[in-house]
Amino acid sequence: REEAEAPFAKARLFVWPTLFAAAVVATYFAATGMLAVAVGAREQAAGSSPLVDLGIDLTAVGTTGFLWKRELDARDSRLRRIA
Repeated sequence: REEAEAPFAKARLFVWPTLFAAAVVATYFAATGMLAVAVGAREQAAGSSPLVDLGIDLTAVGTTGFLWKRELDARDSRLRRIA
């Protein structure tokens, strides 16, 4: 019955953690890139801002984390209602 009420719930429970992990990896590389520019180990690319890149990646981590948590809460609510 749970699958009938939310047919793509299992797929979303796979996709959200995957996207979250990808955003965390992107955040790691953005942070290390920003650190490299800050200490002078690397030149800043023209038209690029490491701080903006890091902000975008942190926003992606927060958004996917929120949506993943919301999906888990919805699943728990459906299971409680069905049981």
